[in-house]
Amino acid sequence: MAETDIRIPVRGGVVHASMVRPGRATAALPTLLRFTLDPAEDDARRSAARGYVGVTAYVRGRTPDGKGAVWPFVRDGEDAAAVIDWIARQAWSDRRVVMLGEGYSGYAAWAAAQRRPPALKAIATIAPMAPGIDFPMAGQIFRNAMVRWAQEHALAEPLAAGSAADANPDAVWQALDARWYRGNRPYWDIDRVLLGKRSRLIRTWLTHPSHDRYWQKFLPSAQQFARIDIPVLSFAGYYGADAGALYFHREHLRNRPQADTTLLLGPYDADSIRRGTVGTLRGYAPDPVARVDLPELRYRWIDHILKGASKPSLLLDRVNYQVMGADRWRHVPALDSPQRTRLRLYLDTSGRGESHRLLPAPAAGSGSARLSVDLADRRDVGIPWPDALRMKQVPARNSISFVSDPLPEGSEIAGSLRGVFDITPSRQDVDFSVSLYEQTESGECQLLFDPYDFRASYAGHRVRRRLLRAGERQLLPFTVERVTACRLAAGSRLVLVVGINRRPDRQIDYGSGKDVNSETVADAKWPLRVRWHARSYVEIQTGEA
Repeated sequence: MAETDIRIPVRGGVVHASMVRPGRATAALPTLLRFTLDPAEDDARRSAARGYVGVTAYVRGRTPDGKGAVWPFVRDGEDAAAVIDWIARQAWSDRRVVMLGEGYSGYAAWAAAQRRPPALKAIATIAPMAPGIDFPMAGQIFRNAMVRWAQEHALAEPLAAGSAADANPDAVWQALDARWYRGNRPYWDIDRVLLGKRSRLIRTWLTHPSHDRYWQKFLPSAQQFARIDIPVLSFAGYYGADAGALYFHREHLRNRPQADTTLLLGPYDADSIRRGTVGTLRGYAPDPVARVDLPELRYRWIDHILKGASKPSLLLDRVNYQVMGADRWRHVPALDSPQRTRLRLYLDTSGRGESHRLLPAPAAGSGSARLSVDLADRRDVGIPWPDALRMKQVPARNSISFVSDPLPEGSEIAGSLRGVFDITPSRQDVDFSVSLYEQTESGECQLLFDPYDFRASYAGHRVRRRLLRAGERQLLPFTVERVTACRLAAGSRLVLVVGINRRPDRQIDYGSGKDVNSETVADAKWPLRVRWHARSYVEIQTGEA
């Protein structure tokens, strides 16, 4: 039984919704709710087939046919809570609601949970978006993808490119990125370059480059995290589908140590994690045990919460992660544990030629490893950025590489990469990119997690910008907000690649110290240089759980 034109009153407006109930149901049933702005996420029929009432509600201003402009994040929490209260008052409801969500709808589930509507009994998210953390910026660097997302999901008008955009939207957006990259306009004009006009939404986002109160108000506060006492399930991937889920998981536990929260991590990206069953991911063949139907696993977890079914064995502990190369899952209370050892490797600063090593101890002497990037150079505009997970050699554009000695025996790494850069920068700011690879004895390279880009002036403190001291030696601690888990084979080497961001698809920091949105190519003036000194190191957790 389906209803498609439901209008649910909320404070100051109305929310559109659709509903599917099991055809033969006579008793009141629990409800699975998705609060979304994307009609493609309507899974109410699948929920009904599992014996639940499936409800899909749309962000205020959006209709089930995908029409209507919306202003993301602003009222989702209160509106979703109002929808939950409305569901609880219906005769077909047993007053138990679980929220599902992926990406933006995953954010909406957390936004509702922070308001604690009585009927909300659990949330189950896949790669939830965290505004101000992984969108519209990540590492405090704005991505051009925010403009495409806004045009496709929030704005009411189609892209001016028209039929060409419909035929091959990726190519159209890549061409627009190239137009932006070749120009000499500040990032304040990114909407004008990509959309052809000013967007009040994009302008608002750009006005808040730090994780200030504008972004903080959309996320649970410490006190609100501490009061979220319902079961929570989150899925995340090693390849760009993790930052939001990790943020929510860690903040929930930080503020409520006894929280009933479960996290699953595996070799997935933003697209594959919604399916979880791909045989090949960007040239990498995941281990057989990683090919899990994640949406089905989520339903089985919900059956456990609402119907008393057995808990899925894959969700045995708080953190459940797949070890690439070992074809196995591990189940631990926490991903980062003080009881486990950390592999620390220092950056080679001996200054001998172009070859740099990762060393078990700081290099002797006063040498330095050096990288110089001309941020005004646009000759690479037509060269695509590789996204393969397996390759013959690591990418070298605008970067410097450090290679460890061969591992004497196989070992396991898991968790986040962190470290300290002992640097002398030539400018007041730098946008770094950090990535880690396994290089096998055959020379083939496996990316262990997606490159992590971060603005040095915000490293470790998203709220306040702290400029570097140009021309002075200083320490820059950082943590890569990604995770990985991999079994490294004996004879393999670890390859650390550190780059300086100069890409067509994101904001470029020229290091002048001004608001980065106001900088242009003219601020480049001369190449940006960074020297790494002997105390620079990275480390990652190693050893079996």
